[in-house]
Amino acid sequence: MNDLRDIATLCKEIDILTAEVKQLREERDEAQRMYCRGFTDFCPNPKHAAMCLEEAAIEVAKSFEWDCFKEAK
Repeated sequence: MNDLRDIATLCKEIDILTAEVKQLREERDEAQRMYCRGFTDFCPNPKHAAMCLEEAAIEVAKSFEWDCFKEAK
């Protein structure tokens, strides 16, 4: 009987952790959309990004591997 309780407890914990991961992914995706919206509003042409954006802003996008100039899905 203890084994069944342990399994049930683990299943509940997995469900909770799965929900947390889903929430974190949604928050990450929203952060990317917000960042990229500001990024592309300020500098709509990727060829001129280095001229109109701080190098730090470009590096932030690169560090997260965000391609702010690709077409939205």
